[in-house]
Amino acid sequence: MTEKLNEIDIEVVEKTPEMTPYGGVVPFMKMCEGMGLPDVINKNLNIRDLKGYKDCDHILSMVTMQILGGNTIDDLVTLKQNLDVNSSPFKIPSPTAARSFLNHFHDEEEAKKQKQGQSYIPQMNEHLAGFDAIHAHIFHQAHKFMPLESITLDQDATFILTSNKDALNNYNGEKAYEAFNTYCPEYDIIVGTQMRGGNVPAGYGQLDELKRILSECPEGIKQVTIRSDTAGYQEIILRYCAEGKDERFGEIKFTISCKVVEGFKEAAKIVPEANWKPVLKEVKKGGVTQLKETGQEWAEVSYVPDWTLRSKAEYRFIAIRENTELRKGENPAQMTISEIVEDMERENEQIKRLHLTEMKGLAYKVFGIVLHDTSVTKRDETGVYTW
Repeated sequence: MTEKLNEIDIEVVEKTPEMTPYGGVVPFMKMCEGMGLPDVINKNLNIRDLKGYKDCDHILSMVTMQILGGNTIDDLVTLKQNLDVNSSPFKIPSPTAARSFLNHFHDEEEAKKQKQGQSYIPQMNEHLAGFDAIHAHIFHQAHKFMPLESITLDQDATFILTSNKDALNNYNGEKAYEAFNTYCPEYDIIVGTQMRGGNVPAGYGQLDELKRILSECPEGIKQVTIRSDTAGYQEIILRYCAEGKDERFGEIKFTISCKVVEGFKEAAKIVPEANWKPVLKEVKKGGVTQLKETGQEWAEVSYVPDWTLRSKAEYRFIAIRENTELRKGENPAQMTISEIVEDMERENEQIKRLHLTEMKGLAYKVFGIVLHDTSVTKRDETGVYTW
């Protein structure tokens, strides 16, 4: 009996695949297969035929490679060496084959239209445009798995630094490409990406991209809230959402950072001290949600920029302030807060982005938010403000 068991044990060991450092990524690869991504990728990119590596082999291999920490095409070699090919639902191409594949997304004539100092987003060729359909498929799959009637769309741009000599400089003087992403936090997925040159301002063409994403939302979604940094602080975006111009969603709530100009800072200065409430953050500890102070305060300000006079919708402006511990000196001969701030701004250009403002003898960092949703702020005794 013992000998028989030993024979079985030996047989089992011989048939068990060798463990690799990358074995944990196989469930992700299987998930992609279960979502039908291979067929969707092949159909919409439409580059490779059935011979050799398919479109899905290239795309899913590169995605897997990046999940595991790779950042260059050559890292596909490491992926292939460390992944049991028998457990992979798709083939892993060589770096040479992958580079040839990626060239199909490039349009040289469109690339020539990009110039430093000019904002231009190249028109996508048929292959590159296929990624919109792939993102939409993932979006719809997420909604099918967890149906929601209300979601949030976050829009922001991310620089991808590069050593490519043909890349254009961003505002930091770095050669870069730019991905303008639309993210849905409820599903924790990117639902749309628009590739641009690094010199293109984040807000350029943002409304068109927002409209496209709204049109791709699954049918079960009834309400959308928009979030954006100051790139989205544009009259055409704010009025489009607040005035209900979207055919499907009508009025769209939003929370967008506004530009802190002198008029906004003056409006914040005259807010009574009693009106400033603490900004509290929800944190989970031991399965219990608690409110934690952030060191910031908020207050609604009476601020009416010119563009609001052209709109029939109502807007609310919120100021956020944070104490910097800078104080006026007791000796009149000492520098005033304003003089200290001016000195700091001359020494460091980044200081200007903090919008340092004097209030009651103290210097505060000041930031602004414009809302089109009266339910966003909670006006109870806790003074909680979330956005």
